[in-house]
Amino acid sequence: MYFLNRIGTTIAANYQGAGTLNPVVMPSGKMYAFFINFPSNDPSYSYSTDYGVTWSAPVAFKACTCTNMAVWYDRWSGIDADIVHVVYTDSGVDDTFYRTLDLSNNTLGTESTVFLGASTAGGGALSITRARGGNIMVATCIDAGAEYDTRKSIDGGVNWTSPAEVFEAATTDQLILLPGWNADSQDIQCIFWDASADEISVKRYDDSADTWTETSIATTMADVVASTTTYPHFAASVDLENSQNVLIAWSAVDLLNADLRCWTINDTTITEKTAIITDSTDDQGFAALSINGSVWTAFYC
Repeated sequence: MYFLNRIGTTIAANYQGAGTLNPVVMPSGKMYAFFINFPSNDPSYSYSTDYGVTWSAPVAFKACTCTNMAVWYDRWSGIDADIVHVVYTDSGVDDTFYRTLDLSNNTLGTESTVFLGASTAGGGALSITRARGGNIMVATCIDAGAEYDTRKSIDGGVNWTSPAEVFEAATTDQLILLPGWNADSQDIQCIFWDASADEISVKRYDDSADTWTETSIATTMADVVASTTTYPHFAASVDLENSQNVLIAWSAVDLLNADLRCWTINDTTITEKTAIITDSTDDQGFAALSINGSVWTAFYC
């Protein structure tokens, strides 16, 4: 947030529906931030070589009217490479696109089309991940309505196919895609926040069978839907050292006595940890999570 305030006023799209619009820190310490720029509405990035003291001018992935954006860094999947995988929705043509950024030389890859839509609106949901085995998966909903799809690429984002669908009928649902931890390194996890049921679950994707299996994580999780400007209120990160994913989420938003809860999730178990915040004061919300080895850091407002 400090970075975004330095470059200008932020826009609502930065807070609508992306599950994985996370900053990237390279092993060298070089930092990258990803955002929808103001006032151009271009999906953009900027970088810092002095630990965030100063930042480069924003660089656009594409000149367009972006309504949603998400990123994934290869090292979050345990892949020894400095490629960031970027997806963004362009309301000018109502499509979702994919492009890479090679951090070794700030080179942009060739853009490909992930999803062809018809009518983009605010909100929706967008997330991207890369399996430990290299496959890329994107879940995109461009309008918080009927236009959504799950897409998969086995050739580095050149071509996209439609695997089993992770979205459900209530398309104000929110999600975060993550790598899975089965022996099959192409398996995927999805943290799924069901808006109508106020429930968070994990959906585990079996790549060889092309199926999703859902297990409840927590009920009575009162969400704020992705079509508003106060999202996200949950976050997830990869714990490579322990072959698991870590999830944090507010049990309610802007409501007295809410809890900021935490779970670890692998492909067989879900374990709730000690709550980060219990019985909070009013006006709470937002969530982000950083994992650096054994150090976990949660952020909230």
